[in-house]
Amino acid sequence: MATSPAPLETRVAQCLAYIRSQVAEKPEVAIICGSGLGGLADVIESPVSLDYKDIPHFHASSVPGHAGKLVFGTLGGKQVVAMKGRFHFYEGYPASTVAFPVRVFAALGAKALMVTNAAGGISAHLNVGDVMIIRDHIYVPGLAGNHSLVGKNEPAFGSRFVPSQGTMRADFAEHAFKCATDAGLTVHQGIYACVSGPTFESPAEARALRAMGADVVGMSTAPEVVVAAHSGLPVLAMSLVTNKVALAPAFGASKASALPTDAEGLPSHDEVLEAVEGSEVRLKSFAVEFVRTVDLSAVKAPAASTVDWASIDAEAPGAPAVSAPACCSGLGCLSPEGMLVAAAAVGAIAGAVAAFATVRCCPAATK
Repeated sequence: MATSPAPLETRVAQCLAYIRSQVAEKPEVAIICGSGLGGLADVIESPVSLDYKDIPHFHASSVPGHAGKLVFGTLGGKQVVAMKGRFHFYEGYPASTVAFPVRVFAALGAKALMVTNAAGGISAHLNVGDVMIIRDHIYVPGLAGNHSLVGKNEPAFGSRFVPSQGTMRADFAEHAFKCATDAGLTVHQGIYACVSGPTFESPAEARALRAMGADVVGMSTAPEVVVAAHSGLPVLAMSLVTNKVALAPAFGASKASALPTDAEGLPSHDEVLEAVEGSEVRLKSFAVEFVRTVDLSAVKAPAASTVDWASIDAEAPGAPAVSAPACCSGLGCLSPEGMLVAAAAVGAIAGAVAAFATVRCCPAATK
């Protein structure tokens, strides 16, 4: 019989107790390294590396390109902590568990969170190897009820209702744009669509996301970003474009022959890792320069960093982490009422997208 997880505050306290027994320094900047981007953590100086499997309530990622290590040290003269790999919703973890490390970073007193990911390019002007600074996101699973803030609110971190505007800090984005350009990267700004995965999006799904305004699509980032917003932790989020997404033909097109029909041309995780490898040197240069020069003097530490975590039940820092749920569909984790709400939300979104796409794409609708 599955047991309920410990309260969030207890889990954070247990996690902090273990980390502080291993690392004395407090990080100013936290970094989440996306698929294949764990090399960003390799430029950290005087590193102290902790395996996820040893950290209470952390989980070992099962995805290639996610090493499963938490690395503390110095980067660009600042104390940092970096996740070499993240947990994913499609691995069977609840969205709140996916974002749990962000709670820990806030409690540690980090003043900035850099979130990176590998993403598929939807907009035509994006090419493989380009970097996109994320100015906003479309959290599709969250709209359908699988949101990382669902559940009991934790006032030690933030209030119940959190505005989404301003989640991505504008001065961080502006500074990152300059640093990435100086590092020789081709840089854009745009909107990131988060989907649950693990399937790559179909051409019809990609066209629907484009109609909603998305420039790139991936399977992460949004759960962590909204928890960072709830925790008062400013964010820089960016995508490395690792493949071009095939879009379904416009309404009225006579053939779909342009779409790939066999293994050649179809997206794969190996393709993602290869694209990351080709940009690794410039990405490392960017990361060092951004962290070195970003101004954090006016940034307040999250409220969670002022909590006396040692006074909370932290007597069992080796407590086992909560296992991934048996159901990996996401909706299977909801109550029957939640499933109805999720279905209604998905239906409403699909209807809106279809109507919008018809107006934009159907020749008859424009006459």
